Parts: sequence; structure tokens; C-alpha cells
Amino acid sequence: MINIGGKFVDNEASGETHSTKGLQSWVEHLPDSPLKRGLNDYLDLLSYESPLTAGKHNHGLSGYFENEFQSNACFRELAISFYREVSMREPKYAKSRLSSQSKPPLGLRADIGLSAGLGEVDHLKSGWAWERALKTAKGDKNLAVALIGMCGHDDTAQGSFRYEDNSDSAKRHKAKKLADLKTKLKKELTLLENTPSTDLSSWGISQRIGALRGDISNLEAEEKTYSEFACPGRTSVFFVPNSLGVDISESLREKVVSVQAPKMGPSAIPAKYYHVYGSAFLTCRLIQKGVSPDQAVSIQANAARFYRGLRLCQKTSILLKERDQLLEVYRKYRKRFKMYPRGTNKVESIRLSRRPENFSTFFVDELERVVNSNACAGNREQSTNIKAAELTCDEIRKTLGKAADQPILNEDIDIFNKRISTLNAAYLYHKWYLGGRTFGMELPCTDARIFGPKTLLQSPRGRKVRTSKVTGSYCGSGFDKKSCMDARKILATWDIDFQWTIGQHITGAEFAKKHCSKVEEKTAQANTDSCRIRGGLGKSNGNR
Repeated sequence: MINIGGKFVDNEASGETHSTKGLQSWVEHLPDSPLKRGLNDYLDLLSYESPLTAGKHNHGLSGYFENEFQSNACFRELAISFYREVSMREPKYAKSRLSSQSKPPLGLRADIGLSAGLGEVDHLKSGWAWERALKTAKGDKNLAVALIGMCGHDDTAQGSFRYEDNSDSAKRHKAKKLADLKTKLKKELTLLENTPSTDLSSWGISQRIGALRGDISNLEAEEKTYSEFACPGRTSVFFVPNSLGVDISESLREKVVSVQAPKMGPSAIPAKYYHVYGSAFLTCRLIQKGVSPDQAVSIQANAARFYRGLRLCQKTSILLKERDQLLEVYRKYRKRFKMYPRGTNKVESIRLSRRPENFSTFFVDELERVVNSNACAGNREQSTNIKAAELTCDEIRKTLGKAADQPILNEDIDIFNKRISTLNAAYLYHKWYLGGRTFGMELPCTDARIFGPKTLLQSPRGRKVRTSKVTGSYCGSGFDKKSCMDARKILATWDIDFQWTIGQHITGAEFAKKHCSKVEEKTAQANTDSCRIRGGLGKSNGNR
């Protein structure tokens, strides 16, 4: 049974960290050329796994940058310096962000309406992050893009950076950490002495003592000193739009807001500026490897469409399975409704005089009935009071993802109604769009709609309105006008996601086209003074 309480994890790494096997196979058939070599490097980055972190979950760009950070001392030093400068801007950003709005919907996380140099972030200069990175890299633009890409390619899945650090400050930090652990151990030992052995809490104290002794032993056994480096989180000033000095067009921004948050406005939509950063880095790598700048921009734009399509394929396939599960429940109970005249005493439930037209109406009606009758207020026993022709409380709770003793409330109706609309949108997506399982073949999902209405957000007019009872306003059988329009609104948000992601990737790619340049291998190996990020994939991951 579907769990409405569950949520999809929105981990949208702009590095397209999904499987690249199909693309790799296609690239292998290309003739030897800068394009092929550039694409191989590009795919190596996306599927990279650091040999220094075997068994961990860091893949793609996260693993690559982790390896680069730990094995390239010069790059590590510059990265720490750059992101230290970024962190110095955090307090003023947080103050301006919280003081301009009483309760920002996204908290400190940058929204799509922000732009460095304007409004509540007017203390930031347009392109401030690029200016700072370029200064840190001593004018080396390729290296500056790499510094930004290290943490900027995503705002959560950024890698883990623990490195050897023999500085005096690191040694003092280690000594303090060791002293703190020993102080905690002493307190726990004293607590254990004063706790009777028959007391159940003594077992927990003993467990804590064992863990502290292990931590102390491990720390004392380390011959070297280590430090931890953390990338800026998703609430950082680093992810404010226009920090590179470029952003999507105003018209595209307004379109995204009008579709995804028509009532709340831009403050409710996260900026996701990491798409711009990640695209700039990947495009820069292609250009460095000899791919022409125009080709590199085209590759990145198509990669964005491929990435968004993969995510939508995965998401909708799960949604369709959940929808099928609900359809089975609907069909089961639909058979029990009999076509008695309205008001007849023979009807099992006076509320329904005919079978519901679609499963959306059926489930929402059931929830409304349960809430109004207080039949599922919290006791499992009350589920026996439900008539045989209707859903039981247990079944409704399973559908909502609720525990057996949780009441079913008014807000559950709205939550479930939205979920039903999302399931219907997944159905219509596979019915109207090119991609997924089409004509018996599995294809990448796309934003190409070949069936359905001309526009998703406009209701049909004229003659088609009178026939919408049958057609469901273009959605077909099983839909009424409302459920069809609700699903179409969600489809519209998926459509705009394609446009938004592609627009951000093109923005980052055009930035790299302007600033990045090809690097000759001999020059890159000889020029150690610039601390150029090395093209070391061949050394640790194998060239294709």
C-alpha cells in the first residue's frame, strides 16, 4: 500500500551522478578526436570513485574533488583559503536575510528571487564569488572555476574532506580534543562508581565509557595530525544567484515562479544556483581537453536535459506503481456499490447512490466521510464500525502512512488530494510525453509532449467544455474535469523544471565558454607555479 507520509529525496546534484554506461558505450564508437577525449574525461568525472574512499558513498564529482583535495596539497591550500573567504561573508548575509523578512519560507537558503548586488543582498557585489576565486587562483581562470566547482557542484552531496595537517593550530586542536575526551571519561567513571550495579542505567554508562576509551585510544595512536574541511551548506551565501556574475534570464525566472509558486512568489522557491556552478566546471573541463567552446555548451545543455529526464523517469515509475496499488483498492470496493435509486432504504450507505466516477473522487470522499464521522479518531476497535462496503480505518491509515493509533484529520484530506494529483500526473506524463516506455521500448524521458492539450494550464473552452464530463478535459476516461486540471498543473511544474535546469546549465556553460581555455598536457605538467588542478584521472581511474 502507498505511503503518503513518505517523501522523495530531492538530491539534485548538477553533476548528473546517475548511471552513464549508455553514454560511455556511445562515445566509444566515436573516431579519435578532441571531442571524444573530452567526452571521455567528462564521463570519467561523472562516474568517478575516489580510491582513497573505497566503500564510501561519494561518487562522481564528489569523489573526484575529494581525491584532488587530499592528494594535491597546493589545490587544497587554495581551496581552504577561498572558502574561508566565503565564510567571512556569512554573518552579514544571515543578518540581511532574516531582517528583511519576518519569516523567510526557506530560512537562510537562497531563493530564486535573490540576486547578488540587489535588494536584501545588495552588500554582495555581482560576481563576488568569481572575483574572489580568481584572486585566490592568481588569475588562472581554469583553476578559479575548479575552486568554485569543488563545493559549488551541489549544495549537499559535496564530498568529505579530512586531510593531514601538521600545523601548530591543528596540533593544539588535537590536544584539546584529547583533553576533552579524558575529562568526559573521568566524569563517566565517577558516575559509574556512584551508581549501584543493580541500576539499569549502569549498563548505558558502561557503554559510554567503552566508546570514550576507544576514541581516546584511536586519537593517541595517530602518528599524524588531521583536520576536517566542510563545504558551505545549502543555507550559505555561496549559493546566492548571480554570485558568478551570471544567472538565468528574468523572463525564465518569472515563468518558473508563475508556474511553481503563483501565490507565494519567488521567496518560496530555492535558487538551486549549484546547477550554474556545476555546469561551469564541467564545461570548463571539456574546453580544457580541446572540445570547442560551442560544442561544450551544446553538450552541457543536452546533459541537463538527459539528467532531468533520468530523474523524472525514476520518479514517475515509482509513482505509477503506487497509483496501480490504489487502483486495485478502488476496483475492489467499486464492485460493492449497487445502483439503487437515491434515497432508497436498501442502500448500504445513503451517502453513495452510485459508483464513483474515478478513484480520485472515491478516496477523497472516503477521507471526508471518516473525518466527519470521527470514525477513525484513534482507536483500532472503531474500524469495526465502518460499513462493509467502505474502506476500513486500518486500510486508510496504511494509505496515508499513519500509525494504527493516529487519528485521521482534516489536513489529511488536502495532503492525500495533492498526492492523488501527483500520481495522476505521472500517469499522464507517460501517456502524453515522448520517453519512458514508448511503443514497447524503454527510452530516456524528455520534455517533448506529443499528446494532450495545447497548453497545460488553460481550461478548454467552447464546445470541448461540454464534452469534458466524458473526456476529463483531455485526460480521458477515469478523470473528471477537476482531477484532470489538478494533474495538468503538476505536469506544468515538471515542464518548467526542464526549462529551468537547462537554462541554468546553459548559463554556467556560457560563463565557462567566456573564461576557460584549452590546456596543453605538457604545459599543465610543467606549470607547477599556477597550482593548476591536475588532470589526474588517468593516474587513478584509468583512461578510456
